[in-house]
Amino acid sequence: MYFVSPNKGWVVNSTGQIWHTEDGGTSWEMQAQLSGYIRSIEFADSLHGWAGTLGFDVPILFRTQDGGRTWTPYQILPNGSPPRICGISVASDSVIYACGAFDGPAVILKSEDAGESWQAMDLRAQAGTLIDVHFFSPDTGIVVGGAPFQQITDLAKLHAVVLTTTDGGASWQVRHAGTNDGQWGWKIFFRNRQDGYVSMESGAMGMILRTADGGLSWTEQIVANNRRLQAIGFFDENLGWVGGHNVSSVTTDGGNTWQTTKLSDLPQSDGLNRFLAFGDSLMYASGRKILKYSRDNVTSVADEAVPQLPESLLLLENHPNPFNPSTTISYTLPRRAPVRIRIYNALGQTVRHLFDGVQNTGEKTILWDGVDDHGQIQSSGLYIYRVDAGKLAESNTMLLVK
Repeated sequence: MYFVSPNKGWVVNSTGQIWHTEDGGTSWEMQAQLSGYIRSIEFADSLHGWAGTLGFDVPILFRTQDGGRTWTPYQILPNGSPPRICGISVASDSVIYACGAFDGPAVILKSEDAGESWQAMDLRAQAGTLIDVHFFSPDTGIVVGGAPFQQITDLAKLHAVVLTTTDGGASWQVRHAGTNDGQWGWKIFFRNRQDGYVSMESGAMGMILRTADGGLSWTEQIVANNRRLQAIGFFDENLGWVGGHNVSSVTTDGGNTWQTTKLSDLPQSDGLNRFLAFGDSLMYASGRKILKYSRDNVTSVADEAVPQLPESLLLLENHPNPFNPSTTISYTLPRRAPVRIRIYNALGQTVRHLFDGVQNTGEKTILWDGVDDHGQIQSSGLYIYRVDAGKLAESNTMLLVK
């Protein structure tokens, strides 16, 4: 999700769709249907924007120069580019940064000519994965992800890392190195130039990072009764929300204590991924829905859901996760459709063609026994499962541990 003004914005999804609103979310127009899973989007102004994908046999980066009416893929990018684009930050009308990947390697793409050409910056000396990037100016910015300093195949060994640069990416400094196993930085949110937050993705515990000095130092804050946090947003120094695969939580004391809350009418999970604020009066949240909040009614945010986008495939978490030797994938079809289910390894290679066929509306489950198409047992590591149902598609990650 990205808005260039309180009313003009875009959202993307795992189906490859790009939606646009001119009236603050009251109405939406689908501008494009691209191939693949779109993971990130950001604009320099109302005309010039970039969208990143998870790859899987499609280009990782697209651009528009007409406000999203048409999108052109970058067919040629520099050697050493990441296999996926997880985060984008437009630092000026000419300088753009993009980072990836959530499963490694840790690489940043940078353009200094409004996207005409790109250079790849290898950060594997400091990180194993990169997930989100935020630049305050063309020279000064932050990236978050996980370490150790190698391509990651085992999330259980990952530690959160925050890196900063003040010279346009020529050098990077580690500002936070987490010590908790199976945890990594996910989304960056800055309320102003000094006060910032990072949500922490973890299967074990809920935690956020907070800075009061523009990212030079960070403190950890526990979010009780929560885990796998992704979205984070604060209205002011006290009032904020987090959300992700699990329940959402709200704080009124700057993150010292949290209470579970319901930001939408979705069962079990709000599925939130990012917050975006305009000052201290308006905020958007993206996930399975687009939510809109205003300062006048922050106590009743559940009533502020904007009209829902067209029906989507509901992909639930696989269970168990982590797993050994097998796991069950659950999903819900909104209508009868041809269904295709694929398992990919951390390199994006197809491991298993799990299902091809037509299924009726309703809740479905399917078992993956941890073997590939040739019957070979797979090694421990991160795997991605993707469900395509007609024009709908969703993906998620799982961890095989032996």
